Amino acid sequence: MIIAGQSKRVRPQNAYLSLGDLAIGRNNNFDVIRFIAATMVLYYHAFPLGEGNGQQGEILYALSNGQWNSGGLAVATFFIVSGFLITQSYENSKSIITFAKSRVLRIFPGLLIALLLSTFVLGPIVTSLPLKEYFVHPQTYQYLRAFFLFPMEWFLPGVFETNVYQGAVNGSLWTIPFEVICYIVVAILGAMGMLRFKKMILLISFVNLFYYFFQKTISPSGSGHLWGLEISTLSELFVYFSFGMLFYIYRSYIPLNKHLAMLSIFMLFISLQYGGVKELFILFGTYLIFYFAFSPAVKLNGFSKFGDFSYGLYIYAFPIQQLVTHCYGGSMDAILNFVISFSITILISILSWHLVEKPALKLKKYQLIKFNISSLLDVLGARWLDSVRNRLRVRIKFGWKTFIVLFTIFILGFTYYNQMPSTITFPYSKGESMFTGGWLSQSPSENYRWINKSAGLELTKPAWASNIVIEGYIPETFVEINKVVVYMNEQAAYETALIPGNPLLINVNVQDISNKKIHVRLEFNSTHVPKENDADQREMSAMISKVYFQ
Repeated sequence: MIIAGQSKRVRPQNAYLSLGDLAIGRNNNFDVIRFIAATMVLYYHAFPLGEGNGQQGEILYALSNGQWNSGGLAVATFFIVSGFLITQSYENSKSIITFAKSRVLRIFPGLLIALLLSTFVLGPIVTSLPLKEYFVHPQTYQYLRAFFLFPMEWFLPGVFETNVYQGAVNGSLWTIPFEVICYIVVAILGAMGMLRFKKMILLISFVNLFYYFFQKTISPSGSGHLWGLEISTLSELFVYFSFGMLFYIYRSYIPLNKHLAMLSIFMLFISLQYGGVKELFILFGTYLIFYFAFSPAVKLNGFSKFGDFSYGLYIYAFPIQQLVTHCYGGSMDAILNFVISFSITILISILSWHLVEKPALKLKKYQLIKFNISSLLDVLGARWLDSVRNRLRVRIKFGWKTFIVLFTIFILGFTYYNQMPSTITFPYSKGESMFTGGWLSQSPSENYRWINKSAGLELTKPAWASNIVIEGYIPETFVEINKVVVYMNEQAAYETALIPGNPLLINVNVQDISNKKIHVRLEFNSTHVPKENDADQREMSAMISKVYFQ
């Protein structure tokens, strides 16, 4: 029955649910997402901690041609999810004290136990020092200062001396100080009433985004420190965190649209091949995370009915991986490290949840002090997004099955088009996915390409090929360049002296290489440093004109 003077709002059939319609209660998949992200961090660390070869062999690092890795993706995911949930937590808190108490009880009890176990259980077991010397060593107790986060401590005396990362106990803790700073930002904005000003949060987020891109372009090596933390890293992590905030603040205007999810998948796949995956993930990755978190078709909200083990998995994994590697003599297969370490860490995470984290969270119900700050400013409307929201209501008549079929066809065609060539002749404009290392930018009019001290490329070896030939030139003024080593699949295969001013002609036998794909890398002994008045200020070693098999 409709009473006179009132109207009943009916959602059009073609209208999409918004995140605001679904971001109610705990009916979401965030626990699964955080657990997967914590597992990805453990998986990524298995490569540098186990094999000591950095990121080589790690799946995402290979798929993205060195742009990113699983650890970086996991950290970005944590901060995006955290931005959403922490902002929601503040709005649902009765006061800033309630908010702060919840954050402290979630982070610090588990952190304290992890530090105590590392210092007084793990350390004495693996240290190379006599126990008496270990317990009187000042560094033993300095490590406990990591509980206060600023500064963070990493080392215990005599621990893991045969491992690749000597002495390092828990490298995963580096993100916690950055996350706490993000919590402080939310608290300050909330106390000032600024979280109600949607456009102001949007402005803050995009100013930081601009700074992040500016800093990345102008000074990739860093931009100073705040409380011992690198400002450029703080800016990068706050980009992800702030987009999580924005998705919460504008949740009523963001549709849960499968076609936007498909577009996001497509854009991220393209960026894996052509670059920009980290940058595009800020928007498209954030959308996919919340699409998965709230999708009615994916009902995994019961995943954590036995407990939330993601935090324990995150804070205990690194020392356990170091311990496992130590037991294998300081080096081991990465996948084996991952399997063993995950099995041990998940058991410890379960104990941590039931014995430490869950009991600590129960303390939230005890009120310490009454304190509240009223909002100071009125909310700015977001009606300007209504038209954008309406335009995002894509009405393409196909679902996930059709998308999967079409996307599979696209991947097959894309893979065929983008397969590694057997001949490279410059200028080369087909793609960049086969180039690695120090290839410098190239003009379409140049029939060569400059390289730095070390640069490589992947080629497909024809069945009939016996040699690979590299043609190029070293200018006569490049007197620093007098030797080059050629690596085939990272194995030194050829070395020769060079004379600047003469053509560069390298001919390497590849008959003994059975792999169809070959990674060829040139490493020169030095680079030419330009003079102050030179037009081109890049450091270069040689120009390459052609690479082919014969």
